[in-house]
Amino acid sequence: MSDTPAIELRDVRYRYTGNGPEVLKGISLAVPAGTITGLVGESGSGKSTLGRLVVDERRPTDGDILIEGRRWDRSSRRNGMRRSVQMVFQDPFAALNPYLSPLAAVTEAVAVADRQGRVRARDRAIELLAQVGLSGALVERAPSSLSGGQRQRVVIARALACRPRVLVADEATSALDVSVQAQILNLLMGLQRELGLTILFISHDISVINHLTDDMAVLKGGVIVESGATDQIMNAPQHAYTRTLLSAFGHTPIPPRVLPS
Repeated sequence: MSDTPAIELRDVRYRYTGNGPEVLKGISLAVPAGTITGLVGESGSGKSTLGRLVVDERRPTDGDILIEGRRWDRSSRRNGMRRSVQMVFQDPFAALNPYLSPLAAVTEAVAVADRQGRVRARDRAIELLAQVGLSGALVERAPSSLSGGQRQRVVIARALACRPRVLVADEATSALDVSVQAQILNLLMGLQRELGLTILFISHDISVINHLTDDMAVLKGGVIVESGATDQIMNAPQHAYTRTLLSAFGHTPIPPRVLPS
C-alpha cells in the first residue's frame, strides 16, 4: 500500500458565493490508499459539498485537494485525473438516463472512457454489470422497472467503467431499505477488496459508517471535530457531537476503563 494518501485535503475552504458564509472551514484530511474512510455529519454539515470538491465537481475557495499526490489543477484535468475519481450519488434514478437500459448506459460509459468500439465496449459493460450482480434480462430493462438497489448497482458499474482508483459515495444507500442497504454496502466492500479501491463514504448514519469503514471523520458545521480509526471512535468518542450522533442511532460507546487507585 502506498504511503501517499489517495485523497488529501489541505486547509480546504468553500463558499457558495464570494461574500457568503463558509460552508467548509479549513478542512484537512488524509484518506489512506486502499481503505474505506467514512465522513459522517448531519444535514447541512458540508459533507456532500466536500465530496463534490474531491471529485472536482466544484472548486475550493481556498486550500488544496490532492488525488494520489497530484493537485487538482489545469494540467491534471487535461491529463485525465478526473477519470481516476468517480462518484456514486444518493439518488440512482436521477443519476441514470431513463431512456437507456443498464447495458446501454454502461456501454456508453465504457466507450467514452476506453475509446473502444461498441462491440468491445458492450462486452466489457456486460462484465461490469455481472461484477455488481446484474445479468440476464435485467440489463436490458428500463431504469424505471428496476428496484432502487438494482439501479444503484448500475450506477456503481457505470462509475467503474473509467477504471477509477478512488470512489466517492455520497449517501449511496440512504434511499434504500435496510436489507438492500446491507447488500450494497457488502458489494462496495467486496469491490474495494477485489479492485484495491479507495472509497470515501459519506453518510448521516453513523451505524452505516461503523459497518463499512476503516477510518472516519466527523463533520459539524463545516469543521472536522474528530477523526481516526472507526472502531476507536465508535467505542471511545472524544467529542460531544460524536457522542450525540451515536446516541441518535442507538449506539452506546464502551465506557472508559477506570484503573483502580
